[in-house]
Amino acid sequence: MRKAVYVFMLLLLMAPAFAGTLHAGDWPMFLKDGEHSSYADDAPLPPYDVKWRFSAKGPFYSSPIVYKKKVFAGSYDKNMYALDAGTGKVVWSFVSEDAILGTPAAFKDAVYFATKAGKVYALAVDTGKLIWTFDAEAGVMTSLLVVDDIVYFGAQDLYLYAVDAKSGKRLWRLRVPDTSIYSGIYSSPVYYGGSVLVSGKNGIIYSVEAKSMARNWSKRVMAAMYSSPVVKDGVVYVSTYGKKMFALDVKTGKNVWQRELEGEFTYASPVVINGRVYQGLKNGHIMVLDTAKGLVKGNINLGAAVDATPVGTSSGMLLAGCADGMFYALDAASGAVKWKFETDGAIHASPAVAGDAIYVSTVEGSLYAFTPQKK
Repeated sequence: MRKAVYVFMLLLLMAPAFAGTLHAGDWPMFLKDGEHSSYADDAPLPPYDVKWRFSAKGPFYSSPIVYKKKVFAGSYDKNMYALDAGTGKVVWSFVSEDAILGTPAAFKDAVYFATKAGKVYALAVDTGKLIWTFDAEAGVMTSLLVVDDIVYFGAQDLYLYAVDAKSGKRLWRLRVPDTSIYSGIYSSPVYYGGSVLVSGKNGIIYSVEAKSMARNWSKRVMAAMYSSPVVKDGVVYVSTYGKKMFALDVKTGKNVWQRELEGEFTYASPVVINGRVYQGLKNGHIMVLDTAKGLVKGNINLGAAVDATPVGTSSGMLLAGCADGMFYALDAASGAVKWKFETDGAIHASPAVAGDAIYVSTVEGSLYAFTPQKK
């Protein structure tokens, strides 16, 4: 059972959430923001200690988010948990109708999430009170993206949905052409400059107007995409199951460059920092490319699959979790290990960084909060 779920989850861990004004101490969606920057402006330096550890009743494939001093994470045990960010104590929990796989998103006074059965929930941030539900009638494997009072997500019925964040009513849906068997949207949508981009298992990445669904462009890359796209400085980066990475002009979809990934599969999304692209691979390496031409500039070997998207920091660290349960703080420039910690299980969810803490979840159902060691 877990093996089947495992495959689904890895794909999700690259899913998004909201693009709006971020407040200090917030990490309100998958990979932090609508562009999937996965970057912490003010992150604590290693070494770290475990400040607290929370145990759920099932695996975490959903990445944690941090919003208004609470940590939110959905579990395979069907619960959405709201924890006190400082203590790890449960503020509230909400039982949904099925397993939660994708990362939630918080916006204004609500937290939004979806389930494997296809139901989308809006809950009050402070109390967990149900605001509305929407039934996509097909499994939702992606994380949620919330921008300007609209919730975006992909489903297994091959549609990209836009739902009103206030009422839960469907605004539009875009069908991604594909076969109905063994298909669906696994890659989470990303937002940039009034457009939503989504990549499909059909090997095509689409850009549409966020408000109207009007098509901007589409680009065929000839391979399924499970890794979610990332936008940085007008370029969208996406990795494919064809073992390639593409850098495309976000306005036109035209190739900036493309690069072979040394014959390796990817589930993690690229991380773009200081002119470098860091791509986690199934073989346990993080490939380092330059943003200008996609030239290989380095290779960091962590020894176990890097399925979760790492986080870059302004202090020059790369925070990365592996399938063997190890969590690393790496020097992004040299790849040197500055600190490491063995968690209780495989890490398939991306970390969140907020304030002086780093939050990491595992498939054994643990959620850790790491803070700097006291001198």
